Amino acid sequence: MTIFDSQNTGINKHPDVAPKTIYAQVMAINSLLLGLEIPVGALSIP
Repeated sequence: MTIFDSQNTGINKHPDVAPKTIYAQVMAINSLLLGLEIPVGALSIP
């Protein structure tokens, strides 16, 4: 299991999460589709 923890200061409420973390979400989906491993653990993302 991997947890992506965003430290983005632009996230103030729940509706802000998706647009501020879309690049990390797309990266994770693409990695899974390509069969690449995502590191296990908690990772900070901007």
